[in-house]
Amino acid sequence: MTYFKHIFRKSNYFPKIFVIGINNVCNLSCPLCITGLKMQQKKKEFMKFELFTQIIHKLTGFRGLVQLYKWGESLLHKDLITMLEFCNRYDLRTEISSNLSLHDIDDKLEAMVIFKLKHLIVSFDGVNQDDYSRYRIGGDFSLVLENLKKLANYKKKHRSAFPFISLQYLVSKYTSNQPDIIRQNYKKWGADRYSLDEMTTLFKDRDNTRVAQWFTAEEIKRRKYLDVNYSMLGEKCPFLHNYMIVEQDGSIPPCCCYRSS
Repeated sequence: MTYFKHIFRKSNYFPKIFVIGINNVCNLSCPLCITGLKMQQKKKEFMKFELFTQIIHKLTGFRGLVQLYKWGESLLHKDLITMLEFCNRYDLRTEISSNLSLHDIDDKLEAMVIFKLKHLIVSFDGVNQDDYSRYRIGGDFSLVLENLKKLANYKKKHRSAFPFISLQYLVSKYTSNQPDIIRQNYKKWGADRYSLDEMTTLFKDRDNTRVAQWFTAEEIKRRKYLDVNYSMLGEKCPFLHNYMIVEQDGSIPPCCCYRSS
């Protein structure tokens, strides 16, 4: 941790959350994501395992949250299982966000349990194929449910509480009538909890056509900024104050919204 401590030595402050973007590649094309919109200014890349281990070595003793994702689908990384095993050696509190719309990932699902991934966030933006795939373009809703069930079964098999599974439901103008369905079924689907979150545009995106596609006129009028979650308004930016971000190539941007060339 010496390298990171050097960065924050003058302020005598250390981040609460480390974000390690192990790739910037995704299998879906979500229309409010820089990866889905192909607006990434860096080449598509997977973090080399050697670089990953160097970063984790420096986090010895870190007790904050370590997020193994940024602008990509982490389960696409060929070394994910070894990465999870390596993090478990250091007893790190790890988190992954995934769409789970992937075939042949049984080994990775079981590895999440065996190597104690602490938290899995599952993008779950609809309760049927039509509504889900409207935003998660290229996604398969039945495949997501299948993988959730497999993961729940692996937790039972290994008698483990990990990973804690959260369904993250982004509410759009098409799906605002579905929260009750989520509330009634999330446990049956294999999750431990669910969250209803505001949909946001890209940071500083002022494309009115894109905005009108996903937000009702009432919501556009009510919300002061559509590119910032309402809960963050009036608060200090959490990324600048609480996060340390390392991208797939080892670069360190100031925040998750920063798109360097």
